[in-house]
Amino acid sequence: MIRQLKKQIVRILPNSILNQLFSLAKQIRYTKIRSQYKATQKIFNASEPDTKQLTIADLRNLQQQYPYPPEYGYAPEILDQRGRERAAQLTAMTSDKSRSFLELGCWDGMVTYHLQKNGKTACGIDNRDIGFDQRALNDGADLRMMDASKLTFADHTFDVVFSYDAFEHFSDPKAVLSEIFRVTKPGGYIYLEFGPLFMSPMGLHAYRQITVPYCQHLFSEKTLSDFLDEENLEPLDLTHCNGWKLEQFRELFDSYAGKLSKEIYLETGNYDHLKLIEEYAPIIKSKTDWFDELICDAIKVLFKKQ
Repeated sequence: MIRQLKKQIVRILPNSILNQLFSLAKQIRYTKIRSQYKATQKIFNASEPDTKQLTIADLRNLQQQYPYPPEYGYAPEILDQRGRERAAQLTAMTSDKSRSFLELGCWDGMVTYHLQKNGKTACGIDNRDIGFDQRALNDGADLRMMDASKLTFADHTFDVVFSYDAFEHFSDPKAVLSEIFRVTKPGGYIYLEFGPLFMSPMGLHAYRQITVPYCQHLFSEKTLSDFLDEENLEPLDLTHCNGWKLEQFRELFDSYAGKLSKEIYLETGNYDHLKLIEEYAPIIKSKTDWFDELICDAIKVLFKKQ
């Protein structure tokens, strides 16, 4: 009923009024979040670190309070749509003269596939070939198994090198970025979009098994593993994420100053679990004393090679 009423209001009100209402709602939400952020930060900064961690009983209790998030979406039509949208995004943000593209951590390869359909020369690599979409392979997409830290391409091969949701997984981001820089042409682009970062609420990337935010800080690895075993859930793969912190990525990117210019740089925050930080501030503070590291969830950066 409420949803139908909202639709009717949207149909009746002129766009100018709707835009004002949406803008006001956005401002109110921003003000509320900002207020909560400052209050939580104050509590966190005043806390003394406590190295104790929560028990498996605490985990069971908290798990009941946090529902499983929506599925990311791996249905064939979703993979196709996401690949098409990302290919369009890359084309729009880079030069019209960009012709050759390399995707790192391509998984299904549908971004590479749609770039190729749009007339680009594109190659996608991944350290496993089990995710390659058969539609892309059948249509001749250039998808290969390769280590992103040891690319087999010659220097200055590609106009654009990019990755989505992969840079937090590479075991050696420093080596990967070095290789990216090497194979990118002067004047070419590098686009990285990735998260959640390890210190952020879902940084363990275990949200299909453990829904508790900041579980990587609140519980020991043994407690997490014992819980999964008791619940007959898939075991943790602790090598799935590289564990890099926000400051490490910042320092890595800054080390290329003068070689790469930042055309776009955006750090996205996750403010949904401030109350949990307040409740367990001493335990979480034993893992980091930098509050913003807990909030920054993802990074988007577009470099241009000098």
